[in-house]
Amino acid sequence: MTDVLFRKKGSSNGKFDAQIAVWSTDYSDNTGQAIVTQRVAETVLPKCGNVLYFVFPSSGRPTAILCWAINALRILRDVFLKRIDVIYVVCSRSTAGFFRDLPALFFSRIGLRVVVHAHGSDIVDLLSERSISPLAQWAYRRCELIVPSKHLFSKLCKISGFEVHLCENFELSAGADRLEIPLSEAAFNLLWNSNVMASKGVFDVMAAVQQLRAIGTKIELTVIGSVLGDEEMSAAEAETSLSTFLHNKDSNYLGRVSSEVA
Repeated sequence: MTDVLFRKKGSSNGKFDAQIAVWSTDYSDNTGQAIVTQRVAETVLPKCGNVLYFVFPSSGRPTAILCWAINALRILRDVFLKRIDVIYVVCSRSTAGFFRDLPALFFSRIGLRVVVHAHGSDIVDLLSERSISPLAQWAYRRCELIVPSKHLFSKLCKISGFEVHLCENFELSAGADRLEIPLSEAAFNLLWNSNVMASKGVFDVMAAVQQLRAIGTKIELTVIGSVLGDEEMSAAEAETSLSTFLHNKDSNYLGRVSSEVA
């Protein structure tokens, strides 16, 4: 990531000396996106140059909107004063979040380098399936996109005009040693470790588990993560769907847990 994206253009000494702005919602939560964002923003980018942070809450509360507005004015000032070479955007893939990211995305239209890190598959939906997709494509057209998986890379490459980079997420620790289970007790143990949202595919996984059980497969499912609403299903609907599935005794929902427990 550092070699490809953040070397200041025109640098002749091979050193990283870019002025990098980070545009992101607060990443203190224990989610996959937050963990990766914290690693990039606080460990990777400081090795590339000076980092300026434009971080704001993700809610729609008046105080959060005010914080967002202040950061939008700050980044506008710093771009105008030529204090920024690259903007690293941790984008939202929701419709409302897209409009929130517009101040940072816009600068790509005036020639500033904007690198967008998309952490979920709904970026494809944002750019191709919604009523605002033409506007989203216009806003993203001159940005560089980072995606964490090959299937997203291939889908975005099919949308003409986008520069896409594949950078798979890191792993903080080695996996546990393999446990040998006696055949008489063999079961397939599946862990869902992400927010419980329809757009993430959790209910597709649950449907697959039900189909496997129906043909005699012994499979146990553990779900961790917060139940959240999205454009496919409200939080209340997601809670209902999860409760319906959990009637099966071989499934367990633990809610939100720490990264160590996960």
